[in-house]
Amino acid sequence: MPRPPTTAGVVAVVLNYDDRAATISCVESLLPEPGVSSVVVVDNDSPSGAEALADWCATQAPRVRFVAASVNGGFGAGMNLGLRVALREGPASVLLLNNDTVVATGAVARLQAALDADPRLAVAVPVVTTGTGAIWAAGGTVDPRTLRVAHRHDVPAMPTAISFAPGAALLVRSSVLAEVGGFVEDLFLYWEDVELSLRITDAGWRMVLVPGAEVWHQVQGGSPARAMNAVYYRTRNSLWVARARLRSGRLAQVRVLLALRALRVAGRAAGRSPSRALTGLRLVARGVRDGLRPGTVTLQAADVLDER
Repeated sequence: MPRPPTTAGVVAVVLNYDDRAATISCVESLLPEPGVSSVVVVDNDSPSGAEALADWCATQAPRVRFVAASVNGGFGAGMNLGLRVALREGPASVLLLNNDTVVATGAVARLQAALDADPRLAVAVPVVTTGTGAIWAAGGTVDPRTLRVAHRHDVPAMPTAISFAPGAALLVRSSVLAEVGGFVEDLFLYWEDVELSLRITDAGWRMVLVPGAEVWHQVQGGSPARAMNAVYYRTRNSLWVARARLRSGRLAQVRVLLALRALRVAGRAAGRSPSRALTGLRLVARGVRDGLRPGTVTLQAADVLDER
């Protein structure tokens, strides 16, 4: 059974992997925010910098807590570890943030006000901008029939319903996490937010974009290795989510569409480099192979309630 909130305010979870400076900037943007009762920083078994980050968090105690993952289990596992720690406090909601984000003044209060105003809402998301001021995502959409996912790039004047909550920044009602669970850890990287969004709406909850709330996102797309890594995981995970959700007739159509979308992603990641284009094609092929590997695909949401 979902546990009622026992403390006021929001607990934030920030996931770090080998980027101490960005994580500290993110946490520092949260500390002045009214309503943020504490911040949980999870280090996802970084190869360097974890000890220094732990020392910095200790200087901010008890409001900031450092949690070290014993292994890097991916985005979902790291976030779920943080969620278990956060939910022990019994907050009304939990704010999930990429570590390369900075929260604008008043954003958290505006997101929480949206949830407080409508008990049918599970998630409130801010407008996420880049360093150039461009709109990275104003929420988004996911079609449950085709799994076509899109970020919204225009900002409406009023709070607006969304069907996809990008994982870079979202405020989630704690009772919803207790009901539907946390992230699917098998995906490891990418599409965890798509799968969670679908599961939340399947359960009858609503999600909303709050245009008055803003978060800046560094958008780490500059590394060729990172871009190529994303090609594989996005290809494989989109097929896994499709296989877990769709019936065979619809799946046969959708998996072709997903493979074609993966090729477009690989093309964008490759740019004008022929060698990277070839690497991208190989990663799409490997993603399709692993995504369609024989067997039943069951994506199990993690239980994030910790009774200790």
